[in-house]
Formats: sequence, structure tokens, C-alpha cells
Amino acid sequence: MPRISVIAFSTGRTDEVGRFLEAIAAQDYPNIEVVVVVDGSAREASNLSETYGEAYPNVGFTFVPPEAHNLSRRKLGNTIGIKKATGDIILTTLTNIEVTSDQWLSLMVSQFGDAATEIVLGAVYMDLRPLRGPKQWYRRFDTLLTTARWMLSAIDGKPYRGDGANLAFRRETFFRNSGYGNNYFLHSGDDDIFVNQVATAANSRFMFAPQATVLVNWGESTRRMWINMKERYTFSARYLDNNRRVSQSLLWADLWLYNLLLVAAGVLTGITGNLLIPIIAFVLLFAFQLMQIMLYRRLAACFRSTRLWFAVPLFYLLKPLGDILFRLRYARNARFNFTYRR
Repeated sequence: MPRISVIAFSTGRTDEVGRFLEAIAAQDYPNIEVVVVVDGSAREASNLSETYGEAYPNVGFTFVPPEAHNLSRRKLGNTIGIKKATGDIILTTLTNIEVTSDQWLSLMVSQFGDAATEIVLGAVYMDLRPLRGPKQWYRRFDTLLTTARWMLSAIDGKPYRGDGANLAFRRETFFRNSGYGNNYFLHSGDDDIFVNQVATAANSRFMFAPQATVLVNWGESTRRMWINMKERYTFSARYLDNNRRVSQSLLWADLWLYNLLLVAAGVLTGITGNLLIPIIAFVLLFAFQLMQIMLYRRLAACFRSTRLWFAVPLFYLLKPLGDILFRLRYARNARFNFTYRR
């Protein structure tokens, strides 16, 4: 039974770390090692070790030096934790997650039964319940489509990204591929670019079982982190497979074109006085939008999101425009994605 080393990146909050370690201790997998990487000082890591070291002897604590600049602190923290780890299987995560089952780690490890499997993508959901205001509904919609896209692609054997809050891989695979060395110049990329470069249909698996999912809780910082994560993944997408970006753009173009053609058919033929074609166009448009709603609601049920109704067709049309406006609004921040910017 291989040992799994859980590398948990933490801001150093004592109560948060305590809840996380309690959830790990409740796992039914017997061979677990935990390395908590504190994004803070040696003193903070030492305090956590004094608080929890005796109760959890299989847990080690380390830290990312505050004076470490011009690099990705998340990648540095993961690398420090992985070097400290002794397990053959590494799982990266955060301490601010909610674990849904005591079978989480055993299910993730079970995917490594085949020697050819080198990386396992786990399902992750961002807790959006703290969001408030009218924009929350579109943000829930946008998050669902983004999450469903990479998860369904992984299920289809075409992995192109994952989520660092529930990402497992062999320790040997990490070092054989130079870790994060291929994207050291970016703050992001520890999950999407790394997965895109390492994972293939042959060496990767996706664990979608509800018992193996985790929920990331940012509390009062949810809105800020949603913007931060969208900005981060939007920027790093340029380093991923271009074919996937092109196919996604074509999908949105087809969606707009289909709606416009149906509307145009109804208007133009209506001018001629022939009511049959406008009625058919309206029925087709209604049926298409109803199909969008039902498909979205099925996705929402599978991916634990809000099951919206009549806003769905509008959000589908607004999605490409919203992405363009988002890029324009945060374009001035793009330079800060590089590690040589502080």
C-alpha cells in the first residue's frame, strides 16, 4: 500500500489548520503523511508544530520564507513540501478546504493501481455561497462552465488542466519533468500548465466520485479570490494547448450565429407577410434555449452548483462578451503574473 504525502499550502491560521488535520486524521487510508507549508515565517510554522505536532505525529510543518521574492510562493511552497515528503504519491491541496468524505484519499490513491498512471485529477468546487449581489448569478454560471469544461475533457481522456486543491501525481513524475521548471517565470501554472505539459490520455485518470471531491472555502474573500482565480487562469490559458482555445472560440461563435440566424429568419420572412416561417423560427429558438436550460441544470446538479432557469440563455450569449470585457478590465494587471514583478 503506497504512502501518500499530502502537501497542504496554508496561510497559517491555527483554527483552519486544525480543522484540516482533523479531516485528514478521519481518512480511512492508513498510510498518510502530511506536510503543511506555511506561507509565512519560521516562527508561524514552529507555533503550528507546537500546537498540533503531538496530536498528529505524521504531520510535518515547513514554511516559505517571507523574504522570498521574484518567484511563485505557491510553487516554491509545493516544491519545498514535495522535497520534504517521503511518499511515492504526492497530493497537493490547501488547508482551507472542506473534505466531504473519509474515503477521499483512498479513492485518489486507488487510481494509481496501474503502473502507467502518473497523475490523477480530483474534482474541486469553489464555495460561492458567500457571494452577494446581482453579479453572483453570472459568476456561478461562469464558474460552472469553466469547471465542467476541464472535468469533462479529463473524463473524455483529454486532460488539459486540473486544480491544485486536489491534484495527485507520482513524486518521481514531478522531478522527472523538472517540477515547475518549465513555467518558473509565472506565479500561476502549478496546476493548469503543469497538467497540460505532463498529463496524457495514457498516464492520467480523473476521480469524479462525490466522496473524493473537495470544496474550497475562501470565506469573506470569496469575491476577491473569484476574480483572482479567473484572472490567473485567463492569463495562463495562453500557455495551454491552442487547439482547445480555438475550438472553444468556435463554439461561442456558432452559438451566436445560430441565434442570429433564427432571429433574422423570423424578421425577414415576417416582413413578407408569411407568418409560418417566423413561427417556425420562434419555435426552434425556444426549443434551443430550453435545451440550453435543461443541459445547464443537469450540469449544475452534477457539479453542485446553483440550478438557474431563464437567465441561462442570456448568460450563454453574454459569456464571450463577458470574457472579453474581463480581459480588457484586468489587462493592466497582466504583467504582475510574471515572477519578476512584485
